[in-house]
Amino acid sequence: MHRAWIAFVRTGDPNHPGMPQWQPYDAQTRTTMRFDSVVTALDDLAGPSRRLHEARRGQ
Repeated sequence: MHRAWIAFVRTGDPNHPGMPQWQPYDAQTRTTMRFDSVVTALDDLAGPSRRLHEARRGQ
């Protein structure tokens, strides 16, 4: 994560060697990077929670 922050500060892009490609966030894919024991790019990581929240707001 530290190297991603450094790359982002230097270039505006958090990608660096040793990390999976992190695509820019957009409303269609909602790609986020999960920094855990295995670093992984995931689409719509909070999807189930977000959809539940949106459904409850619509009531």
